[in-house]
Amino acid sequence: MAIYSAYNLTGMSNSTGIVELMQLVNNELMFNFFGTGILLTIFLISLFAFLNSTGGDAMRSLAGASFISFALSLLLVILNLIPNYIMYSVLVLAALSAIGVKNL
Repeated sequence: MAIYSAYNLTGMSNSTGIVELMQLVNNELMFNFFGTGILLTIFLISLFAFLNSTGGDAMRSLAGASFISFALSLLLVILNLIPNYIMYSVLVLAALSAIGVKNL
């Protein structure tokens, strides 16, 4: 007997691994925002951690956080959790912040 609710998890029992489960959650429950939410959360956590460790140097913190986010976005694109245009926008952010740090 199926459970009728907003978050029906009974159809997700056929996933064989963590990658398939994350893709099912991304597609069925989160309307393709699961990977984007992970990326944004990691970016904000690393940005505030770098701001704390550098003593408030915003440009270097942005460069470090955007580099980590770009590395994570590559993995999330391979896993089909984010679309390509999000990865390209994170790449542009990382490149611009690296150019900004170089000009300091």
